[in-house]
Amino acid sequence: MTDTPNFLSEFCIAGINYRKSDVVVRGQFSLTSEACNLLLNNIVEEKIPSGFVLSTCNRTEVYGISDPKELVRLLCIHTHG
Repeated sequence: MTDTPNFLSEFCIAGINYRKSDVVVRGQFSLTSEACNLLLNNIVEEKIPSGFVLSTCNRTEVYGISDPKELVRLLCIHTHG
């Protein structure tokens, strides 16, 4: 047994997708390449251990080892949502 934390239990997803939202709402949460890079920089700056972003025409999602509220906050800062 090791003393390393179980990060998998802290893995979260914050996002929006076609199953729950129409195209207008999804568009408010879309990320440009620049906004995506800024969001990823914020993940590093805020010392979130791991994270990545998926942004397509059908979904925008932020994955990370973090509190889900933090991922939602970052997504809202970098979009018009």
